[in-house]
Amino acid sequence: MFMWYEKYQGVEELIEDYLDLQDLRKAKSEEQDLPSVPLHEVIEELKKS
Repeated sequence: MFMWYEKYQGVEELIEDYLDLQDLRKAKSEEQDLPSVPLHEVIEELKKS
């Protein structure tokens, strides 16, 4: 019985990871055309804070 539960948990984690990946891909595609900020500018802004 315990082995079955471990396998269930593993499958559940895989499904959650897959759903997270789908959400990430959707968010990336929605923001694809937005302007980006170069990393060096982000670092400079963080240093000012």
